[in-house]
Amino acid sequence: MNGNNTEMMKELTPCGPLDKKAIQWLLTLHQIGLDVMRTDRTLVFYEKQENLSKLWDILSVYAWIDTDVGYGQGMSDLCSPMIILLEDEADAFWCFERLMRRLRGNFRCTGNSVGVEKQLSYLAAVTQVIDPKLHHHFERGLTIWFSKDSPNIWKSRKRLKIPELIYFVSYICFVETLGGGDYLFAFRMLMVLFRREFSFCDSLYLWEMMWALEYDPDLFSLYEEPGSNITKAVGSNKGKPKSRRPCGKYERENMKIKSSDASLPISVFLVASVLKDKSSKLLHEARGLDDVVKILNDMTGNLDAKKACIGAMKLHKKYLKMVLLLFFDSPINSLGG
Repeated sequence: MNGNNTEMMKELTPCGPLDKKAIQWLLTLHQIGLDVMRTDRTLVFYEKQENLSKLWDILSVYAWIDTDVGYGQGMSDLCSPMIILLEDEADAFWCFERLMRRLRGNFRCTGNSVGVEKQLSYLAAVTQVIDPKLHHHFERGLTIWFSKDSPNIWKSRKRLKIPELIYFVSYICFVETLGGGDYLFAFRMLMVLFRREFSFCDSLYLWEMMWALEYDPDLFSLYEEPGSNITKAVGSNKGKPKSRRPCGKYERENMKIKSSDASLPISVFLVASVLKDKSSKLLHEARGLDDVVKILNDMTGNLDAKKACIGAMKLHKKYLKMVLLLFFDSPINSLGG
């Protein structure tokens, strides 16, 4: 794949000076090549060079057309299933492109935030409500451990395989807020939707269940180009009562509550259910981010997708009940009511 980079450079150079976009894209190709070689290496499918090339082709083209986000580490984990399931490279590309319309926010990084930062905040809020003891343990224990001069910062960054820039943006945000625990250990789970926490087949099974539970017909508008007939059709339904019948079970629960808290993605509750399941072990053995990462990594490949989804649904229901209970019992609401 490095040969592909060299050939492209030779073809583009005679055409004159390269613009900023072309230079940035060519630099990105090197990182794509490295990530392709690391993706799903245990699968026999990628023993063939032609399959590695397909993965590289799709990620390279996507990096070119997505001028806002481009390519980010972790996209290869999301693209890999498309290559394996769909023989035609064009079909695989467009399926990946539609998937990224849903998940590209996870990879959007600015000088002040990372894509999954909001989801990490949601996870902290959910854990604080459903398991305050564990949340307090994260907040107290990890704040003490996460000192600026601690060498564990470097150890954890390497173990989590998080790019240095993203890691330090997350670290700076944590130091500034000093609340809600660290929860950086969930970065990878949320970024690539548990592709590395579950086996290949189980991760696809998990995706299928997640998206079925979250299903909302209006989401189709997100997958269409602006101004399309479908987008207009969805927009024309504003103001009309929405039927819950065609929606997934998780989305139906959200619609019953009609609360801003109901819009949390199911992925947050999936992580929360994993933490809840390992709560006792985390409380007794985790004294720092390294320990949390080790405990969670030890269960990689041993998680049950169906059990995780059932646990997430139960926690979601419990969380919404507790949040509403706190709201109606609050003095402010009593005065306003």
